[in-house]
Amino acid sequence: ASDWSSDVCSSDLSSMIDVIKAEILLSQIENGCNVTIVGDPDQLPSVGAGAVLRDLINSEIVPTVCLEKVYRQAEGSSIISNAELINKGNTNVRVNKPDFFFEPAVSAAATADHMIKLYQEKVRVYGWENVTLLSPFRKADSPTSTKALNKRLQELLNPEAPGKESAKVSEDLTLREDDIVMQEKNAEGISNGDIGRILYIKKNEEDKNFAICVKYGEVEHIYTKNTA
Repeated sequence: ASDWSSDVCSSDLSSMIDVIKAEILLSQIENGCNVTIVGDPDQLPSVGAGAVLRDLINSEIVPTVCLEKVYRQAEGSSIISNAELINKGNTNVRVNKPDFFFEPAVSAAATADHMIKLYQEKVRVYGWENVTLLSPFRKADSPTSTKALNKRLQELLNPEAPGKESAKVSEDLTLREDDIVMQEKNAEGISNGDIGRILYIKKNEEDKNFAICVKYGEVEHIYTKNTA
């Protein structure tokens, strides 16, 4: 429809929309409404079948606007120029410290050691709120998995101490006051991916229940044994 005053449906990170979700969404849109899809075809692909966003753009039937200026990194960042090269199939990336560089490692264990070292260095300079350590492995049996790295970082940055309360939330995860945590699904007032710090933990020894208070920016959220 050409009447842009009508209702608009907007979807972010739409590179992850598969054909089934697209069919469900579009079948619910009334005639006369505009649908604005916001996303990046070079971002995460869908888990299910289909590359809806990329196919819509490549069809040249749907009006498309591409943003050409990146605001997330500083001007002249190697991250930006290298991303453009990789998207064009050019692997001759520009190595330029401090924002884009390669570090050699002889094993997964050595890689994990170096990741921990770099993380600690950057946290001392920029603060924990501005540094994120990423790994492509989550629960894999590897020293570089997020499970293994998180355990090591907890012992280094937030070890057990007298008066510091903790709570065992699963067989292989114990959280402590002052731990840095990430929300993994949308909830009231917080979103998937939000990062916060545990303010306090209160436990009821009689029923083994607990309450964990996490602060995300200005928002405080309480988790219990059933919701953690």
